[in-house]
Amino acid sequence: LGRQLAVTGKDISGIMEATVRADEETKLMRMQQKWKEAHNKQIIFQSDNPNDPLAWQEHRAKMLPNIQAYNNEQKFHTKEGHVRSQLAYENWLSNTSMDVDRQSQKQIFINREKMTIVGLQEQYAAENPLGIQKMVEEADSYLSPEVAAGWLKKADDLQEQMIFDDSVDMVDADPKGSIQQINDGEGHFAHYKKDRDSREKLLAIARSKMGLAAREQGDALDAKIYSSPRFTTEDLKKMEEN
Repeated sequence: LGRQLAVTGKDISGIMEATVRADEETKLMRMQQKWKEAHNKQIIFQSDNPNDPLAWQEHRAKMLPNIQAYNNEQKFHTKEGHVRSQLAYENWLSNTSMDVDRQSQKQIFINREKMTIVGLQEQYAAENPLGIQKMVEEADSYLSPEVAAGWLKKADDLQEQMIFDDSVDMVDADPKGSIQQINDGEGHFAHYKKDRDSREKLLAIARSKMGLAAREQGDALDAKIYSSPRFTTEDLKKMEEN
């Protein structure tokens, strides 16, 4: 009978230990769920406040006392259960703190890049290639190599287009004189010595301009002849000279 009672006592003790262990494991799972919900709220706050990443850790710090108070309300009857819950909380605390730090640092650089691109867009709209180049140099560490290279190319293309537009204005003003300078690569048009395509475009514009001027002169001559019964060869020579 004594042995039977001893065995029964061991069985009951084992059952109690298993029951307590299961209860403490359940409590720990509830605690972990509570921590997860708290971190999800932190993520939502970060998403809602992307322009103020330095405030993210402050928001998290304000949440921790409530979490700690909740933890203290959970009673563990075994040393093992208490230690496990404490280690789990410290692990969660460290991991989420590092996660918020990483995300806030990342967001700071993202914000810096975004504002740099806004500035670059403004410089491009203002047709300021030198301003673009300067901003890229100053913000080199905040821009990815691909983005920086893309904006430098835009600056080069913009500068070339501005030079070409100036060249077109010069051709419009003096198409005949420009043809000679373009062919010889002189003056302003020396810029195109190694750029055959641009030279051909400018020559085509100059020839078109000269052709248009000739047609306009012919139309004016016809109008003069038809409208003036006293139109003479002397008048014709004067018009041709002009």
